[in-house]
Amino acid sequence: MGKKYNALLSISTLPLELLLKVFRCDVTPRMDFGDPSRHLRRISQVCHNWRKAALGTPYLWSQLIECQSIPPKWFRVVLRRARSSPLRVTVLPPQDMASEPTVTNVQLALRELGNIGELEILGSVNKWITRAMIKHLQQQPAPSLKRLTFTVDGDHPYDLDSSHIEVQLLPANIFCGVAGPLQHLTLSSCLIDLRSPLYHHLTSLSMTDIPKAAAPSVSHFLDALRNMPDLTSLSLTSVLLASAPERHVEDVHLPRLSNLKINEHTAQCSQLLPRLRYPAIRRFDLHLQAFDRTRQTNLSDLIKQPLSGVEPFPFCTMLRDFYIGFSTRPQELRLDVDSDFFSVSWAVNPSVSSYTEALNILSSFVDDVAPRGSHCEMLTLDFCSDMSNLPECIIYNDFARPFSPVTILDVKGTNLRMDRFFDYLSTPNSGSMRPNSATSDSTSDSDACDSFCTAPTPTMQLPNLQHLFLDSKNASPSLIRFLEHRKECGYAIEYVHFTCLSDQSMLDTVKALCSSVTVDAPSSPVREEPREYFDYEGEEDIDSELDYLVE
Repeated sequence: MGKKYNALLSISTLPLELLLKVFRCDVTPRMDFGDPSRHLRRISQVCHNWRKAALGTPYLWSQLIECQSIPPKWFRVVLRRARSSPLRVTVLPPQDMASEPTVTNVQLALRELGNIGELEILGSVNKWITRAMIKHLQQQPAPSLKRLTFTVDGDHPYDLDSSHIEVQLLPANIFCGVAGPLQHLTLSSCLIDLRSPLYHHLTSLSMTDIPKAAAPSVSHFLDALRNMPDLTSLSLTSVLLASAPERHVEDVHLPRLSNLKINEHTAQCSQLLPRLRYPAIRRFDLHLQAFDRTRQTNLSDLIKQPLSGVEPFPFCTMLRDFYIGFSTRPQELRLDVDSDFFSVSWAVNPSVSSYTEALNILSSFVDDVAPRGSHCEMLTLDFCSDMSNLPECIIYNDFARPFSPVTILDVKGTNLRMDRFFDYLSTPNSGSMRPNSATSDSTSDSDACDSFCTAPTPTMQLPNLQHLFLDSKNASPSLIRFLEHRKECGYAIEYVHFTCLSDQSMLDTVKALCSSVTVDAPSSPVREEPREYFDYEGEEDIDSELDYLVE
């Protein structure tokens, strides 16, 4: 490539290693959509030298085993080309009993169970093939299996009950107890018996929405964790049942655990988290779904060492009616798996509790997290339409103390909710909204709301606020009054950002009340460029024997 005139190397003499990287990048990301056989043709209907290289590279073919879309004739060719390279197999349920191609492909793929490195199964409690697959998986070992994903769906919510326990609770002897050793396990709406030896070498475990008929208790799950010393990532969402309170459970040490994500009810979290020890933790994400009426949950009992030395929470998000969360990264950066991340959030369902009870719980949560939340720099408020009937005091509870350091406010939602928010902050008596200690438990919800809303303090709400981000297309009179109020009191906003604002007069008014205003430019329509590669639609009918692959 360094020849005169910077001429490109002849395509027929492109280095094999570079050529295979091009093939791999071109084919693998495209297998998630469209007709897979078309992508197989893309790496075979090329010049003679390139085709020879593609056909002689088992890895390229081992990544393309998608049982539902590939016609059986293609499927056989792919299996043959993959040879000894560990297969990556995806099994989706057939659309109906007559889906012969899918059934045939599943049978062909599972015959190669000893050579499968990654297996993803999406089953259904109402499909006969799911039960047939589970029976087959109990009869053969999978010595090459490193990654397993198993998801069970039902056509209706009542499908996922105890009547389908043979699909939702997979036996401990699946794969004859031999797999890999298996390193990555993802289970959704089903559970492999925790006594299975498949858990012993896991480095990553993710469980989601386990039906109650199959869900383990906290104590049984802790017992299973003792057999997973290599675990580095653990994610649980609606998995556990509360254990009997009289049972004593020893602490579980997970020396390599660096990523912990728990989304469970408070009762289960109160039993699980105090028993875990994780000295190598880097990413901690805790969401408490509800509260335990029988005990007072102390957040410090759930967040153990070494989290006490972690940086304070500079970001806070309040969503819907009774949700609040603190984190060390804003929402858009949470997916950056290479960076440290710590988050604690709590949601209370007002349908199962009174406003008074819910407010006390949220107030207690804010108090508990205040040592970290008092350093909050950015507050995100997302006002959804389903909040329209809730009083402001419910949503803006406890602003004054933990949120006083906030310098950046990001407000999203309907114009009505945003206007009511700015009207509230512009009220001279707006201040801390903590419940009156004299309020008795028998106080009605409406009276409780009044006690939160009518406790004015002379302090300015969010006194350090400097930057305002608005997901709005207009500057309402309520916003103008808020900016005027801040400027008159000596707390002028420095910077305001709109996602879109077309009213020039309003824009000029806002500019007069703060130092800087920016507006996102409208996005231009994306032009679809013509395809630069051959369109192989319908070519399989012309070349039905696939001679160029079978050669």
